[in-house]
Amino acid sequence: MVNKNRKSFTRNELKDALKKFKQHKIFDEVKEFSTQDETEIDKKEYKSYSELKDDFKKMNMAIQTEGEIVTELFNKMKQTSDKEELRHILAELEYILHKIDNALLFMDLRGMSELVKLLNSTDADLRHDTAFVLGSAMQSNPKVQITAMEAGVLQRLITIVSTDSSLSVRKKALYAVSALMRHFPYAQKRFLSLGGLSVLAQLFTQPHTEKMRVQIITLLTDLNTEKIHSRANLQQGNSLQKEKLRQYNELDILTNMVETGWCDKVKSLLQLQDYDTQEKVLATMNQIANVCRSSFKSVDSQLKQLENKYHHLCEEDKANGDDSEDNEFFCTLSKSVSNILFTLENVKDEL
Repeated sequence: MVNKNRKSFTRNELKDALKKFKQHKIFDEVKEFSTQDETEIDKKEYKSYSELKDDFKKMNMAIQTEGEIVTELFNKMKQTSDKEELRHILAELEYILHKIDNALLFMDLRGMSELVKLLNSTDADLRHDTAFVLGSAMQSNPKVQITAMEAGVLQRLITIVSTDSSLSVRKKALYAVSALMRHFPYAQKRFLSLGGLSVLAQLFTQPHTEKMRVQIITLLTDLNTEKIHSRANLQQGNSLQKEKLRQYNELDILTNMVETGWCDKVKSLLQLQDYDTQEKVLATMNQIANVCRSSFKSVDSQLKQLENKYHHLCEEDKANGDDSEDNEFFCTLSKSVSNILFTLENVKDEL
């Protein structure tokens, strides 16, 4: 029994009141439904089997496979010249062509020729978006890389990196060049023959290109590492790997780097202070120290300062019991600088 004179209720009183409320509510609803025509209720509350089938059919029609989406985007791209619509289509393609099968389907539809047209557009935004799509489609996708080479995409991208008036377009073109060359020695060889290293070197004399410079040396380091790994990973009797190694052996990126002044360009990046950048710069210097010894000797004192700095940070973190990645990071940087100094002091130039 609920005492209505009190301003508050006990827990048991509330439970009792709620129980009675539910009972009355259910009773009222049953009473109300019992007065309605049963057929009328069925019509209002339930759908017939045929109506349900129609609903499911509409739902299935609305669900597209990724292949259907790729085909639809390709058709729309061919049919429109509206800039904003094209940008929307390119944004959708950039996302969906990351998947290898989707990118292959797009190539089968002759999508590469449409992208090449847009890459030559007079509109900077369209060139930017198209280069982004190309980079995404070519990543880890050998068949798309080959299609791009056959379509002359590499030469066009190098030209954009060299001469485009928009820095953002050049950045995306560099991204696409990187995606095209990785694990593709034929494209790397073609890049060298087209003067690609000289084009990239030009960016070191231009303003606001610091991030691109770091991306460039990271790319070159990765390409050199690929060649080293191709030798180490060669399996007996694997004809495909043997052919790839043969193509890598025709490349001499290190010699080309020395001849086009890359030793000085790489060491100039030591002045950039953030740790992530210095990690990438030191990784490149480690890789090319043998062939850049005479150039790197001029920053010997700077390297020793960095070695002391990173060694101090490493020991400081150890003393504080810090087992985090930052601790390992500083210790790794310290070792990296030590390796460079060792090479400079003990190894003669290989070239």
